[in-house]
Amino acid sequence: MYYRDGRHVERNQQTAFNLFLRAAKQGNVDAQFSVAQMYEDGDGVPRDYSQAVSWYKKAAEHVPDYGGAGQARNSLGLLYFRRGGIFHRIMWTAYMYFRLANNKQNMQWAAERMSHSQIAEALHGAKEWMLQHPDPPGVLIWCRLDNRC
Repeated sequence: MYYRDGRHVERNQQTAFNLFLRAAKQGNVDAQFSVAQMYEDGDGVPRDYSQAVSWYKKAAEHVPDYGGAGQARNSLGLLYFRRGGIFHRIMWTAYMYFRLANNKQNMQWAAERMSHSQIAEALHGAKEWMLQHPDPPGVLIWCRLDNRC
């Protein structure tokens, strides 16, 4: 983060990317999110939307969605929504990721541009995704005790 932001060191996007990539390959969700962002923005690496989607999806797969996972789901929604033609996806994919990120504002924004059947399809997709990615046992109890959920 210091290299990316130029805090206490000279700003160096390539060094930041290399460090994020090393941590991302080891499964760090926040690093996976950062690698995806850098690919999406062309920050320190050539812009590559396919790589951005791939890394956002890796980050989004983390359950429960602490840190970068929820951010990755929302970013996937935005990427699909804005650049959907590149990936030949339909609108509901973006809405599904907004739902998985629990971003009500983006869900409303997308819904204004969608049909009722597209919204229903997206909600069904989100439900299926959640069934395939259940929270680990005990997480809900921990969250309730910690007042985070």
